[in-house]
Amino acid sequence: AARVDGLADQMRALPGVDAVQVDSAWVKRLAALLGVLRLALLLLAITLGVVVIAVVFNTIRLQVLTQREALAVSKLLGATDNFIHRPFYYTGALLGLCAGAVALGAVALALRPLNTAIAEFARLYASEFQLSPLPPLAMAALLAISAGLGLVGAMLSVQRHLARLR
Repeated sequence: AARVDGLADQMRALPGVDAVQVDSAWVKRLAALLGVLRLALLLLAITLGVVVIAVVFNTIRLQVLTQREALAVSKLLGATDNFIHRPFYYTGALLGLCAGAVALGAVALALRPLNTAIAEFARLYASEFQLSPLPPLAMAALLAISAGLGLVGAMLSVQRHLARLR
């Protein structure tokens, strides 16, 4: 809104310009709406991150419970904790990576219908706004974060449930 007001002031200063009409209240409402949407997306991302951790935690817990006897035998044969924990960590990271890939795929599939709807709305305001896919670096970061969330869920689960085997 401040940039729009500044632009209007610059236009008023131009020679030959008698009046400049700007609906800065509309711009302020749009900026407020965008702020609410950003906050909602942040809360949604945090919620989905917690869900990924919870799902991986429970999946690894079930794996530990089904392999309890094999893990106890491995421990008796001299397997170190790291040797026992490592496959569960890999599984958790892989599950998180798959969750991120599914999320990216869903976004990619949703872009075309969303852009169609947004294009019709943007034409009402003489704009050509459209959503663009994430750049490759952002996709890689998203996949790394989702793998990290899966790893965190696996670590929490392994530390909690394998401690009972000792």
